[in-house]
Amino acid sequence: MDGRRIILQMKYARIIDGLAKKLKLPIEKAMDLFYSSTTFELIEKGIADLHARSEIYLVDELILELRERKFRSNACE
Repeated sequence: MDGRRIILQMKYARIIDGLAKKLKLPIEKAMDLFYSSTTFELIEKGIADLHARSEIYLVDELILELRERKFRSNACE
């Protein structure tokens, strides 16, 4: 694994930890939410330099995404 990949994996761990703490979730649930998110996909693809944003910013963006996803899901019912 190259250095960039290791640094990115460490960033993911901090995002997951921050999400778990902020939403009071088990780490496994936070991990599942993160890795199935659009935010994760965008970071992986290098779009909008999201990988350069702070973990706090990315946790907040992820929470907004999850709320929007829940709102759309409820609106479709």
